[in-house]
Amino acid sequence: MMKTAIFPGQGSQAPGMGLSLYETSEHAKAILDRCEAAYGGGLLDVCFHGSADDLKDTAIAQPALFAVSVAAFHAAAARGYSADMVAGHSVGEYAALCVAGVFDVETGIMLVKARGRAMAAAAAANPGGMAAVLGLDAA
Repeated sequence: MMKTAIFPGQGSQAPGMGLSLYETSEHAKAILDRCEAAYGGGLLDVCFHGSADDLKDTAIAQPALFAVSVAAFHAAAARGYSADMVAGHSVGEYAALCVAGVFDVETGIMLVKARGRAMAAAAAANPGGMAAVLGLDAA
């Protein structure tokens, strides 16, 4: 059976994300510290102690999701998990590319930081929204 690692997109962020990984996995801590340094500081504070509103900001949410996703993968890998293939939804594609070895963590966090800022600026210039229709029957 093939094993797949799938990384989430924006919307799956939550206050406190990554904190337990940081405190319990030296491998996750190392990844998160590398992301924090490359980001320029402040990212982990928002992940660990920020509010849901803080994490709604696309410019923060996307680097936060990338960092925690890659850290979680490395924590799992340290316990023997391996993936035969990886995939990601939206910003999760960057985490998938990183763990697949396409680029390193520092490059990934900088790409996602730029992506998040660009998407936040585009959303501010062109306000809009998304909607989901859930729970309807076929009729």
